[in-house]
Amino acid sequence: MNAIPFPPPQHRGGLASACVSVPSAEAMAFPERVALGALLALAVGIIFSNAFTQELHVTSAFYAALAREIVTAGDPLEIFRGARAYLLKPPLVLWASAASMTVFGFNTFAATLPVRLAGVGCVWLTYLIGRRIFDRATAWYAAFMLVTLGPFFQFTVTFRMDPILTFGVLLSTWAYLAAAHRAAPFAFSMGIVISVLAKGPAALYLLVMLPVHAMVDPGCLAQARRWPLRWYLLLLIPVAWYAWLWTQHGMRPFTEVYEDFWRTSTAVGVSRYQSALEEYVQKPATRFLPWLPFILAGFVLACRDLRRAATPRAERAALLLLVTGIAVTIGVSITKPDHDIRYWYPEFPAMVLLAARPLGRWSAGRLPRWVGRTGVALGIAALLVATGMQVGNRLRTSAHLDELRAEVARGGISPAHTIVIGAVANPPEWPRRQNSVRDWIYFYLGVELPMMSWQQAQTADLSGARNFLVPRNRNDARVMREFGLVEIMHAGKIVLADLPPGAPKSLPPPPP
Repeated sequence: MNAIPFPPPQHRGGLASACVSVPSAEAMAFPERVALGALLALAVGIIFSNAFTQELHVTSAFYAALAREIVTAGDPLEIFRGARAYLLKPPLVLWASAASMTVFGFNTFAATLPVRLAGVGCVWLTYLIGRRIFDRATAWYAAFMLVTLGPFFQFTVTFRMDPILTFGVLLSTWAYLAAAHRAAPFAFSMGIVISVLAKGPAALYLLVMLPVHAMVDPGCLAQARRWPLRWYLLLLIPVAWYAWLWTQHGMRPFTEVYEDFWRTSTAVGVSRYQSALEEYVQKPATRFLPWLPFILAGFVLACRDLRRAATPRAERAALLLLVTGIAVTIGVSITKPDHDIRYWYPEFPAMVLLAARPLGRWSAGRLPRWVGRTGVALGIAALLVATGMQVGNRLRTSAHLDELRAEVARGGISPAHTIVIGAVANPPEWPRRQNSVRDWIYFYLGVELPMMSWQQAQTADLSGARNFLVPRNRNDARVMREFGLVEIMHAGKIVLADLPPGAPKSLPPPPP
C-alpha cells in the first residue's frame, strides 16, 4: 500500500457531507490517529519551541503587565474599574494568562501558555473542519501548512488575542458544519463566548459567512434548528460582561473601541496607501513562503469552481464559506487605517484549506504513506529539538533576568533609588495604555520605577539614585555612552547602568 488507508467518508453529490453526523464506521482509524498525533506533536514542538526563552516586548509586554496587575491585586476586575480602566479588549485572554501566572509564576511561558494552547487548538480544528468539508488528506495538508506558516507562528508564540479569537471562531464553525454531532450545540455557543470575550462583539463579523453557507446548502442550518435552546443561555456570559461595563462606564467602552478602530497608523511619514501595500502585499509575498503559490492557486481554483455549474452543492457551499471569509477579512483590514498583517490571522485556516485542496485532489483524498511517516518523524524531531532548545537557551536567557530579579530582591533596584532613563511615563490621569519600557519592567521585575527622558535627566536631581535602567537598543546605547553611563548587567531589552565610581550623581551634557 502506498497510501494510509483512511476509511472513505460518506458522499453527497461527490463530496463528503459536511452536515451529517460521523458514524462509527467513519471514526478515526488507527492510521489517521497516528498521522494526526504526529501533526499535533509537530504543532506543540514548533509553537512551544521558545516558550521559556523568548522575552515579550511592546504590546505583548503590555498585556502581560496587565495580567500581572490582576494577579498582584487579587481582583480580576481591578484593571477594568475607575478612570484608568482598560477598556479596549475584553477580559478572557488576560484572565487566562493571569490564572496561568498564578500557577507557573511571572514568566513568558506562563503569560503565553493560553495563547500557545489556542494555537495548537487552531491546528486541530483546522484538521477537523477540512476533514468534514473536504477529505482527510486535504485536512492533514492544510493543518501542516498552518503550523509551518510564518505569520501563524509569529503571532501564536507571543501574547496576542488573535489565536484565542480564532480558536473560538473555528470552534463555532466546526459545530455548525457538524450540527448533528452531540457536542455541536455546546461548542457553537462556547465558540461565540470565547470569540466575543477575546476580542469584542466585532469578532462576530467572522461568523457572518455561516448564513452564506446556509443559502447554498441549508442542511447544516436544518440540523442546527434541532439544538436544545438551553445551550444558547451560554451567550448570556458576554452579555453580562458588557452589561457590567455599561453600569461602570456607560458608553465609554464602546466609544474607546470605535476610536481605536479608526486610529491612524503610528508610522511616521508613511501614507495609508504605502502602509497597506507593505502590510498586505509585500509582507505576504515573503512571509507566506513557501505556501504562497499554493494559497494563490487554491484561491483561483476555488473561484473557478464556484463559477462552474457542475460543482456539487456541498462543495460550492464549502468554497463559498472559505472565500467569503477571506474576502471579508481582507476588506475589513484594509478599511482599518492602522494596517497590520496580523488582522488576517483568523483567516489563515481558510487560506491553508484552499491551498491544500489541490494536493488533496492530487492524492485522491488519501495520504501517501511517506507523507505520514515524514509527519511522524518531523513531530518527534520537533519535540526533541524544542526540548533541547529550552534546556540550553533557558539557562542563558534566564540568567540575565535572574540577575536583575536578584537585584530587586536585594533592594538594589527599587523606586527609592532606581530611575529609568530613556522613556517617559504616561500621564497619571490617562487610562491604562501601552508603555513598552514600563510594561517590560513591571512584568518581569515586578516594580514600578520613576521614568524620565534623557533631556529631563540632565537637569534632574539624581543624588538619591544608586543606579539606572536604560532601554537596550542601538540609539539608547549611544546616548548612554555619551552621558558616561557604564553597564552593570543587562537582560533582553533593559540595561542596568550606573556612573563610574566616584563620579557625581548628575549627568553631564553630552559632547557636541
